[in-house]
Order: sequence, then C-alpha cells, then structure tokens
Amino acid sequence: MALFKCLCVFLLSLLLAFTFTNADEEASRRTLPPIPCIPGRPRPPWLPPCSPPSPPPPQPAECYTSLSGLMPCADFLTSTGVPQAPSSACCHGLRSLVTDAPICLCHVVSGDISKLLPAPMIPRRMVELPRLCAVSFPRATLRQCISESIIY
Repeated sequence: MALFKCLCVFLLSLLLAFTFTNADEEASRRTLPPIPCIPGRPRPPWLPPCSPPSPPPPQPAECYTSLSGLMPCADFLTSTGVPQAPSSACCHGLRSLVTDAPICLCHVVSGDISKLLPAPMIPRRMVELPRLCAVSFPRATLRQCISESIIY
C-alpha cells in the first residue's frame, strides 16, 4: 500500500512539474476560445467583458424599395386556396429584407404591406413564411415595432 501511495505522489509531482515547465511555451502558442456571451443574461464578474455587439445596419431612408423584394411572395401571402410553398425568389427577398433593412419589417408586422399587394394579406401566411424560408426574424426589431410607431 505504501508503494502505491509513493507511486501516486511521484506521478502527480511529475505531472505538475511537466505542466508548469511547458505552461509558458504553450501559452505563447495557443489561446483558449472566448467564453460566449448569452444574450439577456448578466455576465459573471470573474469573466472578461463581452465584446460589443456589431452595429445594426443603417436604417433606410424609405422602405418601399426593401419591401418590393417581397413582391414574389404576393401569391403565397394572398392566395385563399391551399398554399403552395413560397418560391426561392420570395425567400431571397425575405432574407434580404431581414438582413439589410430589418426596421422595414414593422410594415409587414403591422399589415401595411397589404397596400402593396394585389389582395389583402393573410396574416397567418406571413407568420409561416419565415419558418418555410428558414429565416429568423430579429426579435429586437419586432419589439421595437410593437413599442414605437415606425414611419418610413
């Protein structure tokens, strides 16, 4: 039993000696990946601060041009029959609207886009569109649409 304890202490001291001797060399060669920040959660004080989020895209002077990218979605959004899957042009238009001019989504959320469509928009179809196109709506923008009146 004493031999086992001796062997364990020897291996542990050897491991510690090896770790501390190579620590300086390895630290200069490798860095640990940053610990990700969780949106909406406070950062623990012992962790380094999160890098500031990337600035939002500049707000457009008007939304008509951005919303016109959704015109290929007109059939999907207004058809009263069994809906066909949205076209790839429709999904591309939605993706570019979310990426380039997310504030213009307020016109979609409020139903103002119906003024540009040939028939009234079916709100349920607009709710399904992001899922069918695999495009996520920016929640912060949606909150802003609900809390403020946006005019563009």
